[in-house]
Order: sequence, then structure tokens, then C-alpha cells
Amino acid sequence: MPRPPSLPGPGLLGPSAVYRFQKNPIELFLELRQRYGDIVGYRLGGTRFALLFDPKDIERVFMDTTGAFERDEMMRALSRVTGKGLFSIDGEVWRRHRRLMAPAMRRTAIHVHASASVSITRDHLERWGEQSVRQVYPDMMRLSMDIAAKSLLNLDIPDEVMHLLEGVDAATDYLMRELMGLWRLVPGVIPAPHRRRFARARVNMLASVERCIERRRSDGVGGHDLLQLLLAARDEDGSQLSESELKDEILTMIVAGYETTGLALTYCLHAIASQPELQARLQDELRRVLCGEDATAESTKALELMRAVVDESLRLYPPVWVVARQVAAPVVVGGYELGPGTQVLMPPSVVQRDPRWWKEPDQFVPERWLESAARPRFAHFPFGGGARTCIGNHFALQSITLVLATLLQRVELELQSARELRFAPSVTLRPSAEIRLAVRVLPEPVRSRTRAADRALEPPAQSPRS
Repeated sequence: MPRPPSLPGPGLLGPSAVYRFQKNPIELFLELRQRYGDIVGYRLGGTRFALLFDPKDIERVFMDTTGAFERDEMMRALSRVTGKGLFSIDGEVWRRHRRLMAPAMRRTAIHVHASASVSITRDHLERWGEQSVRQVYPDMMRLSMDIAAKSLLNLDIPDEVMHLLEGVDAATDYLMRELMGLWRLVPGVIPAPHRRRFARARVNMLASVERCIERRRSDGVGGHDLLQLLLAARDEDGSQLSESELKDEILTMIVAGYETTGLALTYCLHAIASQPELQARLQDELRRVLCGEDATAESTKALELMRAVVDESLRLYPPVWVVARQVAAPVVVGGYELGPGTQVLMPPSVVQRDPRWWKEPDQFVPERWLESAARPRFAHFPFGGGARTCIGNHFALQSITLVLATLLQRVELELQSARELRFAPSVTLRPSAEIRLAVRVLPEPVRSRTRAADRALEPPAQSPRS
């Protein structure tokens, strides 16, 4: 049998390509796809990479059951941040952790966090004032961290939350420099400012998590946050997470959930503020569905246009702009053989704008999600896919929708910065310039006339018997 051909591609990336990869890897990936096709091979230093752009090939990787793929280089590096959490473990240890954590992240379990997302959003709005111009990216990052800290740890101590915020920021900067730039070639023992900053921040972040665990055990107070559910979780054999495993998984969920949710909110609000007609339609939907009441996990199911806006934002601006796996054993993908150690990169930031699967691929058109369309399974994968699909995807979607609903019930947004977004891809898809929104507080949410009429017909409540 003839050997599969070698991957098409540029071979070893030269200095100019390495510079472009550091500045904007998405643009480089687009150019490589246009030049070489749906699967592209290249080398960076001593590491081999394979870029996949065809949803069929991506499905082959995500749904593999032969053990040909394992966690990638970035997930291994993430262990320096989160320890041995879900992102950085494999095999039976990973399956055990996933079993123990899955019940806490199911749709039915996360509904209890809905009221916290709403109340925290309202608190932030009150601090903004009645009329102001906000830098939406830092605002949404802090809001997202407050929601994550409350939902995961029942934590609302400002200093502790700030330690977590600073720790994740330092970790993201560290991973970006260590994996996407020339620092990947410099031994870890060589000191550097970003390495020292990360080391300090990780100590503070871990200490905050440890104090939360100690307080919970000393107080003996239960709850429905992730920490309480993990403390009570038992595997099939009665075992539970060890102290170090518990801390690592809490850190993993904070690192994974905070920035991606904050970025998703940032890009949703930019899109809404850019289109006044869309904003008006969303507010009409909120009046009709919520009737002036606060959003709940149940009521957001009827916010069809709002959910379509979230899906469209995740399509155009996926916070996780590239998903990866590492080849563990020789495997054929797309007719090409990939050797062990190859880093397989699957960028939703490119695939989700492919005109073969998406009409007007670069336009923000939420209505496409209100219609049925035949597309390959992995033409859209903002949360990855297969067994390693993001365990917090339902929590993220719930938080994003609740925050948007709460904001748009109470404020009107107007874009004050450039309409066209520009990005600085690092571990996540961050904006490279300020996104400023003028925020004007509206009167109290208007109740639906229909709901008001229905209530007028209701019999008066009977006073309790003495």
C-alpha cells in the first residue's frame, strides 16, 4: 500500500512568518488555507503543526475513539497554571475527574446560579451611573469574574476576587509569550518579567482558593456552588477528589470560564450597539417575553433572537479562536499521515467564516440561527467537540444570555469607537483596541400590556387566616 503523501505547506516558518504568527495568527492561517487548501503542515522550531479547515477532518479528530489524539502542547503548558485539572490530564484520571464534575455543570444544576448573574449585573449597572461612556472589555471582564467567583466559590470578597482576576491575566500573558513567541525556545529556568509576574500571581490565586476551601469547611455552610458540589461529589467506588485535585479543578474552572465569558459579552455588546435596529428588536423581545420581570434560566429559553445574537457572536468572534490536539500515534487525516507529536490546530475563527458553510460569512446576521440550514457538524464549534467539549458550555451560555437580558432591559447602548473590530489573538481572542459604549439608563422595564391585563383579571389575594 503506498504511503500517504506529505502535508502540503510552507515547511519551516521563516522569521517574517514567525513575526506575523505572533502579531496575528488568524490572518496567517487564512493565507495558508487559501494557498495550500484544507490541511496545511508547517514547522515552528522543532515542533510540527497540522492546520485543519475542513469540518470532516475536524470531526475525525474530535470523535476519535482509537486513542490517536491526546491533549495538546498548550493544555500541557496550562498545567503550570491550573495544576492537574481537567485541561491538563488524560486517560482514566481525566475520565474520573469528568465524572465527578459533570453533575455540577448540567443544565439543571446551573439554573440555581441564574439569580446571581442577574443581581451582580444590576450591581455593576448601579455603579456605572445613569449616563456614561464605558470601556466595555474591562467592564465585562470584571463582571464575568464576579459571576464566576460567586457561582463557583460563593465568593464576593473584593480583595480575593481581585487576586483571581490578576492571576488569570498574568497566566494568559505568560502562556501567550511561552507558546506563541520566541520565548518557547528559551529554557524555563531563565528569568523574565512575565515569568516572575506569573509566579507571584499564581501564588496569590492559589492562596485565595485555599482560603475559600478553609472557610467553607470551618463554617460548615452548604450551598449549590461548584465548590460545595465538588466537596460532596463521590465516584462510583465512593472516592472523592483529593485536596490538591479539588484546588486544581477550581482553578481550572476559573481560568477557563472567566475570560471566555467576558470576551463573549464584550463582542455581543459591540454587535448590539453597532446595530440600533437590532437593539430595538431585542428590547421588544425582552418586553414581550419577560414583561418587566428579571430574566431567569427558564425564561431565557423563549428569547430566540437574543440566543441567536449570542450564537452569531460566538461564530464571528469565538473567544477560543483555536482548538488543538496532539497526535499520540500515527494517524491518517484528510488523506495525509500525521506523526506522533504533531500539534493539530483547528481554528473556529477561520472555519466559522468559511463561505462554503456560511452565507455572507463576515456579516453579523443573527437571523441565520432562526432558520434551518444544512451545514457540516463542525462548521461551528466555539466550545470544541467530542469527549473534551468544554464542560462549562451550558453555564457560559446561561450567564451570557442572562447578563445581556439584564443590561438591555435597563440601558440603551451606542457605539463610541470603531465599528470594525481588531484583534490581538493570544490564548484567547482579545480586542487590540478600546471598545467604548455610551450607556444611557432607561426607565424601569416596561411591563407587557397583555400581562398587565391578565393580572388585572386575577382575583385579589386572600388575607391569611388569623
